[in-house]
Amino acid sequence: MCLFLGLPCEIKDLGEHAFMWKFNTKFLYVGNLTVLQLNGVEKDMMSNGIIIKRLTNDLTGIYRCEISSNPPRMVQYNVSMHTAPVIIPNPANKDNKVVVSQDQPLVLQCNIATSSSLLPTTFQWKHNSKVIELNRTEFVVETIQLSDAGDVTCEARNEIGSRSHTFKVIVQAKPVITLSEQIVHGPVGTDVEVKCMAEAYPAAKIEWYYSSNNPIHVSTKHKIVNNMNEHSSTLTIFNVGTKDHQEYFCLSANSLGEAKAYFAVTGRPSKPKFTSPKVSNNGDTYQLEWVTFSQPPIKNTTLRVREIDHVNGQPGNWQIINVEPTVSDGTALKTKEPHRRQTYLLENLSQDKSYEVDVVVANEFGSTKSDVFVFSTSDFTSADATTLGMSFTMMIFVLLISVIA
Repeated sequence: MCLFLGLPCEIKDLGEHAFMWKFNTKFLYVGNLTVLQLNGVEKDMMSNGIIIKRLTNDLTGIYRCEISSNPPRMVQYNVSMHTAPVIIPNPANKDNKVVVSQDQPLVLQCNIATSSSLLPTTFQWKHNSKVIELNRTEFVVETIQLSDAGDVTCEARNEIGSRSHTFKVIVQAKPVITLSEQIVHGPVGTDVEVKCMAEAYPAAKIEWYYSSNNPIHVSTKHKIVNNMNEHSSTLTIFNVGTKDHQEYFCLSANSLGEAKAYFAVTGRPSKPKFTSPKVSNNGDTYQLEWVTFSQPPIKNTTLRVREIDHVNGQPGNWQIINVEPTVSDGTALKTKEPHRRQTYLLENLSQDKSYEVDVVVANEFGSTKSDVFVFSTSDFTSADATTLGMSFTMMIFVLLISVIA
């Protein structure tokens, strides 16, 4: 946006006094001497005025033509232009980083420069691209946590356009550890992998240990890969044996403290996952199906099932069922992670009801329990009635066609 602007300054009887032009607090000219050259601003050689040949947002502000009398006399011009909001962030750091300690307050401000505050302005705040606050120049977190770290952006908008500023919020805290798994299914002869992620500032190093506090080092048995960008470390255990079925932990520490996270490598079956549909179409029966990984054969399987909202909104009693494990074929026994599938037919269920079920599977190393799975039975009578109604309508339609023919 460009605009030509002349700022006159008529002077009579200057005498021994000097005259000068100032822009905000900076001297531009003293008499005909140029002190500071602004791109787009020049002295009018035919008068004592100045000319703004190309008005931009950087040239908006207060211009003064001033005489060094006592008291000084001046002519003042407040030059502004309608632009998209100019944001003055607080705090204002060169790299936009704002470092705050955990549990301390965070205050961020997006003030608007006077030169662009003439038009009504609306505000929007985002945290990592998610909108969190509307129409406020200030964003406050009373006690900041690690989850509050990241990019906090304020956007100011008026009828001309919008501008934004992003604060990079860094929370100082001791490490918080997240493990990819806490129970690692590791059959004998397989390789297993665990990732340890440590969220902390200052950055924290990660080390691996057996539960006996013996450190784990890189060897033909163990591989450790550190990812500084992801703040993570990945441990691989090769060719798992029965002695590797034990507890481990990763340790992360920085100048503010340390944290540990424990996990176990086990030959127990993996957590069973239900693969059957959530709705039965067989009225009072339901074919339940689940799958687990286990190198040794499954020895025992225990199923629990109960009706939800049985009486007055209360669930029914658990029914305990011992299921005979399916015998794996020869192919499954030769694989490193046999895929063991099991089905069981539940009978005498109430129609149009919901049930919850879980299962515990066990091999020679121990047992593993599934999450709770919910399924529903259909109203078999209503389904028959609907089908019958459709058949009846089709029969009438066919009869009409026959009559017309």
